[in-house]
Amino acid sequence: MKLLTIYTIASTFFFQAFSQGLLSTYPGKEKLIQEIRDELCYPNIKCSPGYLGVDCTILNNKMVDVIGCFLKGKTGKSGKGVSLMGDSENTGKFCNKKAYENHINNVCKKSVAPIQATGVLRESSPRIVDIQKCISKCVDDVLR
Repeated sequence: MKLLTIYTIASTFFFQAFSQGLLSTYPGKEKLIQEIRDELCYPNIKCSPGYLGVDCTILNNKMVDVIGCFLKGKTGKSGKGVSLMGDSENTGKFCNKKAYENHINNVCKKSVAPIQATGVLRESSPRIVDIQKCISKCVDDVLR
């Protein structure tokens, strides 16, 4: 029993020292985590099975600020939704509106901006225009 207590205390301190946030949801709700990855342009959020469902470690304070704003007002832990550790009902406790708007307007839009074919290149190869339209359609479909 003492070993379990020591392990629990040590792992808690280790977790707090090396991570900034924990995003979690219930089994079968992984689609909600994927929505965050897609809509906030965070494809590299790593998740694993957790105590009650799926847990994702967030190692960056800016990501916690952005995700906190995105989740504000959405279904939290009591409604079997997604929540950040420390804000289980998505009250916006970690929301930094300025960081969120900067991320959405600068980082995220740049990552999905369509490539524009210009001048001579467009005239010399109509396939580029077709490829561009296809990419734009695919991006639009993913964002919906």
